[in-house]
Amino acid sequence: MSAIDSATSDQGASLSQTALSAIFVGIAFYLGCELGLTLMATSNNIAMFFPANAIVLAALLLTHQRRWWAYLLVMVLVDIALSVGDGLLVHRVILFSAANLTEVLVAAIGLKFLVAGPVKFERLQEMLIFLFLAVLLAPVASACLASAVTLFETPAPNYWLFWQSWFLSDALGLLIVTPLIVLWFRAGFSWLKSVTRNRVVEAMGLTFGLSVVCYFAFGGTVGGAGNHPALLYAPVPFLLWATLRFNQHGAHLAILVITIFSVGNAVIGLGPFTTNAPRDNVFSLQLYLIAASIPMMLLSVVLSERKRADDEKMELVRQLHQLHKRRAVGTLAGGIAHDFNNILATILGYTEMLLIDPVDSSDSKQYLEKVNRAGRRAQRLVKQLLTFGRLDELILKPIAIAPVVEHAIEMVRVTLPSDVEVTTIISADCAAVLADSTQILQVVQNLCTNASHAMVHAPKLITVRLTQVELTPSNELPAGSYLKLSISDTGQGMSAETQLRIFEPYYSTRGVAGDGTGLGLSIVHGIVELHHGTVTINSEVDKGTTVDVLLPVTVEASVADER
Repeated sequence: MSAIDSATSDQGASLSQTALSAIFVGIAFYLGCELGLTLMATSNNIAMFFPANAIVLAALLLTHQRRWWAYLLVMVLVDIALSVGDGLLVHRVILFSAANLTEVLVAAIGLKFLVAGPVKFERLQEMLIFLFLAVLLAPVASACLASAVTLFETPAPNYWLFWQSWFLSDALGLLIVTPLIVLWFRAGFSWLKSVTRNRVVEAMGLTFGLSVVCYFAFGGTVGGAGNHPALLYAPVPFLLWATLRFNQHGAHLAILVITIFSVGNAVIGLGPFTTNAPRDNVFSLQLYLIAASIPMMLLSVVLSERKRADDEKMELVRQLHQLHKRRAVGTLAGGIAHDFNNILATILGYTEMLLIDPVDSSDSKQYLEKVNRAGRRAQRLVKQLLTFGRLDELILKPIAIAPVVEHAIEMVRVTLPSDVEVTTIISADCAAVLADSTQILQVVQNLCTNASHAMVHAPKLITVRLTQVELTPSNELPAGSYLKLSISDTGQGMSAETQLRIFEPYYSTRGVAGDGTGLGLSIVHGIVELHHGTVTINSEVDKGTTVDVLLPVTVEASVADER
């Protein structure tokens, strides 16, 4: 019974929500009808802009089909009540109500059938379907049905003039009101997340400028000095501004502002759309608004689609980057486990031998030295891992690279074998770069250490060059001035296959027994990329290797001497 009671309760709540929303739709439809009747050419009762049907269509597009019956029922009842209240004849009441109902149904059913998923007006195809069905086909059907009143009246009104007036006023209302309601309703309050002070100031400036322009373009008196047809083009730059900077939401609001000013002033006899016969004035105004609205709507949709495509591309790039990071972490984890296992095996093995052998054993010192060596190797590995994990924590400022390179060479010389010779060639005219001196120091140390390990046979010579070069545009770097740090060795070189993998984390050419962690060049590559530079390797087997690092020169004047 509890399940039955729960289902009955849910059904009752759903009916209550449907009834409440239907009341709101009915009130909105009523206000739309009153507004449409108010915005008529006073001399000939010709409708300019009828938004009532557009409001109901927006409500249908925003809700599930199971609520449509309530909205349509309320619409028909309000329509009949208004028509009877205005003293219309029975045939007019029936035909007008049927025409409005037909218009909304044709547009709503057609859009639900042809548009996959909910209607959001976010795709060009969706907007084109809306223009064809809701702005063209549905008003045509509605106008044909409503114009049938001319067959029952004597003297009969002009059928085509009646049809034209009904069609254009409904089409204009559907064009301007329905997308506006749907876009802003679906956006909800999410747009508040992107609101900044600059955006608010820009929006206020756009609104003020558009309002001023519309006031002068549509508010001049007939034959007055301010009533120039050329002013009709004045709102166009503001429409473009709203479209380009505020996307669809801004474009549709700007169109609504222009509609309010142009129609409102025409009703009270102001503006350029009051100089001819009333029917011609209304026709010109409607065509003007349609011609101004449709291109901007389509442009805003295209721009929104492109922005979404760019955002999706960036998201895919981010996901790919995360995938590469996970792969790198997986590779690192496997390598670290293997390397630490070897280190711990060394430490534990020699420790056990110390425990077994007498304290004064002649081998004790040798065992302790090997334990110490293994511990230092573990220390180096941890240091490399910490550096690899902190690549995003750079503090870039203008520095002179030459002192940093010289300091790095001094530190490297202490750690290199005595048979390795280091030669430095540093140009005196090297400009400053935006860099983190600690990370540049790490780059030089890693490259010199790698060069030293690559040299097995004499002569063992490392050459460090720092020069300033001018580059032409390329796929990797823009044209401009760069500092070129080149570190060459006389080692055994690398094969083409090795060069393809040399920047992979934990890839090492020194084998399992070597002292390398496989992180040195990965760290170099990461640091240089974060400095907006590039790393290239030129190497041939048995002919040595040269690593070139290019860093862009900065134009900032304040330069720190980092040592």
